[in-house]
Formats: sequence, structure tokens, C-alpha cells
Amino acid sequence: MGYFIVANAKQAIRTPPKIQNNVYTLEDLAQHDGKKGDKVYIAVKNTVFDVSASGAYKPGGSYSVLAGKDCSVALAKNSLDEKYMNVFNSTKLEPSEQEKMEGWFIFMKKKYPIMGTIKDTSSKGVSKESKKDQ
Repeated sequence: MGYFIVANAKQAIRTPPKIQNNVYTLEDLAQHDGKKGDKVYIAVKNTVFDVSASGAYKPGGSYSVLAGKDCSVALAKNSLDEKYMNVFNSTKLEPSEQEKMEGWFIFMKKKYPIMGTIKDTSSKGVSKESKKDQ
């Protein structure tokens, strides 16, 4: 979560989350799933967010399946199905799904620090299930 600067007891001003400019591959991102350390990252629209402050993304959490993955398509489709992970650069979405994904992106930008971006690995980022369908 972001940090708060308290001006007085009745007013709190939220500072924007910290932004870093690291570049990650999907393989790099997978190393930040919370199983090998404290850091948990997810990506939405090729932007990597540090969600370590939320227990929901850590092992055993309700959204732990998203940890260490680009979950753009999964969020757009309101699904936790693995076949929608790491396929952002190779999946065409309906306009309503694009809108949902944009809503999640805005939410994540306001709440979590940005660690960097995903290097475009369009063909490498295709999941096994997606390759079967092609």
C-alpha cells in the first residue's frame, strides 16, 4: 500500500506509489510468486506491480494463482484460470473485456508500487493451452 502523510487527525493525503523502471521477462516475473521469498509481483498490461503488501497474492491467499504472472487477460475475463495467464500480448479481447482490464490497471496503479515493465515476448508469453489452439 502507499504511504500516508497525515496533515491533521481529520485529513490524510495518500502519496502515489513508488515507480521503478526495471524490465522483466515473464520468466523473471515468475521468480516473484512469493514462494521463494517475500516479494510478490503481478503484471497488468505489461506493467509489473509489487503486491507484496497484500496477503491475498501470497501463497495460500485468495489471489495467489496470479502471483508471478501477467494476469491481464484473467482479470479482463474475471477468471482465475491458468490458461488466461501470461497471454496478454497474444490475446485479442472484446471491448467490454478491454474496459474491465483498464479498470483493473487503474486500480493497481493507485494501490501498488510499479516495479517496471514486461519485455514484449509475444511468442514466448503464449501459454501451452493457447499454443494448442493456434
